[in-house]
Amino acid sequence: ASEQEKNREAEAAKEVQAAHVRKMEKRASEEALMWKTVVFDLERKTGKAYDKATATLTELRQLAIYQGKQDDFQARMTALRKDYGRRKSLLAQWDRAGL
Repeated sequence: ASEQEKNREAEAAKEVQAAHVRKMEKRASEEALMWKTVVFDLERKTGKAYDKATATLTELRQLAIYQGKQDDFQARMTALRKDYGRRKSLLAQWDRAGL
């Protein structure tokens, strides 16, 4: 690869990393609201709401990894699994999502 191509690739990688940081910082400012939204969606007890809650939890897991707070996230997931343990399809969905 030419020097120019290497520079373009390096710039593209920097852009991707910067976009990821911006996304994580935005999520960090919305974290409390995101957790409330998860509970709200779970209480609606519909498949669509479960899908939304799972997607939000996936974003929260990404944020926890970015912040180095995986233990906090896992503790909250454990509590959610306990609270919603009777909803087998929901738990299966979380398992499929790696939550």
